[in-house]
Amino acid sequence: MTGLRLLVAICCLALVVRSAPPPALADVNSSITLLFQNNLDYTDDANHPSFLLLESPLSHSAALSACAELNETLLSAASAERYSTDLVPQLQYAAYRGDFPLTQAFWLADGTARMNFGSLGVLRSTSGDQALPALCTQSAAGTTNSTSVPEASNMLSVHGSHSGATYTGFRDHKSFRFLGIPYADPPARFAYSSVAQARGLHLDATSYGAQCVQLVFASGTYSEDCLFLNVFTPHLPAPGEAPHKLRPVLVWIHGGAYAIGTAADKTFDGGNLASRGDIVLVTINYRLSSLGFLAIPGTSIKGNYGIADQITALQWVKENIQTFGGDPSRVTIYGQSAGGSSVRALLSSPKARGLFAAAIPASSPGGYDVGSTYSDYMTPAQEFTLAGQAVLDATNCTSTDLAAEVACLKAAPAASLVNVASAALYVIVDGTYITTSELNVTAPGKAAHVPVLWGTMADDSAVLLAFPPPGTNRTAAIAAALPSEPDLAALVDQSALFPTPSTGNASLDMFNLTVRIATDAQFRCLDQATVHSAVRHGVLPTAFYYQFDRSWQQVNYDPNAPVCDAPPTAAHPAGDLSLPYLRCHSGELWYVFGSMGQFGTAYRDAQDVTFTQLVMDYWTSFVRTHDPNPDVLYLHARNYSETVEVLAGSGRWEPVTAAKDVLQRLNWPPSQSSFLELEQCALLRLPVSYYDSAASSK
Repeated sequence: MTGLRLLVAICCLALVVRSAPPPALADVNSSITLLFQNNLDYTDDANHPSFLLLESPLSHSAALSACAELNETLLSAASAERYSTDLVPQLQYAAYRGDFPLTQAFWLADGTARMNFGSLGVLRSTSGDQALPALCTQSAAGTTNSTSVPEASNMLSVHGSHSGATYTGFRDHKSFRFLGIPYADPPARFAYSSVAQARGLHLDATSYGAQCVQLVFASGTYSEDCLFLNVFTPHLPAPGEAPHKLRPVLVWIHGGAYAIGTAADKTFDGGNLASRGDIVLVTINYRLSSLGFLAIPGTSIKGNYGIADQITALQWVKENIQTFGGDPSRVTIYGQSAGGSSVRALLSSPKARGLFAAAIPASSPGGYDVGSTYSDYMTPAQEFTLAGQAVLDATNCTSTDLAAEVACLKAAPAASLVNVASAALYVIVDGTYITTSELNVTAPGKAAHVPVLWGTMADDSAVLLAFPPPGTNRTAAIAAALPSEPDLAALVDQSALFPTPSTGNASLDMFNLTVRIATDAQFRCLDQATVHSAVRHGVLPTAFYYQFDRSWQQVNYDPNAPVCDAPPTAAHPAGDLSLPYLRCHSGELWYVFGSMGQFGTAYRDAQDVTFTQLVMDYWTSFVRTHDPNPDVLYLHARNYSETVEVLAGSGRWEPVTAAKDVLQRLNWPPSQSSFLELEQCALLRLPVSYYDSAASSK
């Protein structure tokens, strides 16, 4: 950081230092875990209190003082008895984790509480000078992105031993929240980011940072100084805490075609993942569009700034996440759509090696047309032909002098760089961050050797296609689904492998046909082939594969509505899932994040909640153990009885092996099959040669 930029950063940050600092974790003299028995039914949240567990042994008087430091009190014996059904699973789980013996006693205001064969025994006496962990009240009531607000009573500061910064966050009903943390120094345009230097600074982490400059579809602040991340955690460790008490970390990389998106999207609020799954969630911004991906051959504008930002964020996590209760050795990266493509690129990137221990690429595009640009990385010259020249033209920066072009682009208004029909939205082979033209899944050592959880939606492409106009025939519809492959489109048209559906609505029939073809061609075939070959060649140690056969399309992303929505009926006014509908791109996110309550959406049936529980239990199990099958003892300890019941009937989610391609069909209940559409994928002649006998050629 230059001297001027450092001065500006310090001046700006000084504005957010509070005149009366909130309590510090060090003053509490204990690690803290927020306990909330989360059944993921947002309509029931208010009926379940949360608590603060002070884990370090304290005298009764010290426990009283520690709770008061947090603007809380020791929990009363009467409250402990009243809410024992919420407390018992939490304390059982603490014992399951090995934090305490199952018979551990905890201070209350007027006694102690002790587990006793699955029930809570309360002794109304505080006599003796013993040192015990303590249970405090937890009065912060916010349960959603909009209702979780910082107040003097719920704020808390933690000090980063590595960064040297002090971070002030706050808690709500479900987790501790540290928002808008700058993970990089303010980046210069077309320069690679570096981990923030924050020693001695007091950072206000109680509100989201600016969104990266992009095509504007939502409200908020947009800036080039946008490299912020958010941390949602159930646990804050005291200095020197045993490493086994740290929680595994999930780093979320948002999608949006590398053109739009933000970590502040309330779909990705982390309170439910943190409390239900006992993990630390980190959501990150990264530079987008031409500001994040433009490359001009022969100049200092090299491209892949957005991918480099993601790597910088992972470096920050590795160095600093322990401050927030996260284990830097157990980091899983997770992204969907362009975020899934980012995970694919990070698996390939030598710069990202060692920064994560597992990966979840969700609906990662690949194959033909729009999918190809996410899996087959261009050279800088190819990207310039596709986008770079258009950016120069749109900004009036075209010149015979390359240095003048660079200077012009650096001075151009940010909006002019992103509001271009042919903006730069592509991962390229820059030689440093990305060194190969695709993820190499045939040669061990060329990709990160980490477990993966990989998969797609059943009808991913339905939101990417235009609905055919009336009168469109089969030939024209297929040609529109494969615009770059006219010979292949003709072959598909003649094949019986893609029959025309028959719903009684001719336009819908054509649309459903193109959705099947495009989903195979842009998502399913290449992703299945990738996993099959990577496992077969030992590139990945473990892989689990899925397809969502149940979905819930987000209210703020529903192109071609209502085809992605379960049709409403009198019996099911919010949608009848027994009727035909398409399981579309992004339709799994409300389930993974438990986001329904962020939008106040009515449940469609009783399984919307139980399926959310199942999906989140799968995902967080993978984050904790690199296996989506939750330990049965874990589920019993936490009293996740609905998941116990469905898994008892459906059995284990088996991994993909060299001998067998296993697909987990995510529905209620879940089931398993082999990989799908193998004959169709073979007909589509996807570029599988570098996968060496991949799934589609079996």
